[in-house]
Amino acid sequence: MKKIISVLAVLLIISVSVSSCKKESTVISTSNWKIGEKTYAGTTTIVGSSYGTNFLESNEVSDSTTNFILIQFGSEPTTTQKFGVAGYGTSPTSTQCIILTAEAVGTTQPVNPLFESVGNPGDSIAVSVINGKINVSFSNIIVANPNQTLVLSSLSGTLIQQ
Repeated sequence: MKKIISVLAVLLIISVSVSSCKKESTVISTSNWKIGEKTYAGTTTIVGSSYGTNFLESNEVSDSTTNFILIQFGSEPTTTQKFGVAGYGTSPTSTQCIILTAEAVGTTQPVNPLFESVGNPGDSIAVSVINGKINVSFSNIIVANPNQTLVLSSLSGTLIQQ
């Protein structure tokens, strides 16, 4: 958990830095995710490796809040394949991933985990690699709110590396 929170904190700093350097333009987001009835549009979607993990991360910055989705892979996707979704807090195998959504308010507040994958049997994500860019789609992934007992929701979305 600390490892993922550290990664998210670093990504928040990078995201805020990159957003503040952008020229004025209209951004058409191709990454989006939905938790329950709330939809987020990713303004930045990147792939990285940090603290020994491979991940795909997307964020939406609105006002002073940054919303994140992070998919941690057991091994970096290099071909089109499906990954099973493991429970958060486990170490995913080479054919698994874990998913975390979080938010950060302002640039000095800690990252607050909102939902994380529970490892529901049958949950999976479809990964394709097109021109070296990772594209992920998923639907009806069962996630839980770690801050509230037994609050389950459904997660769906498409993330496309920029």
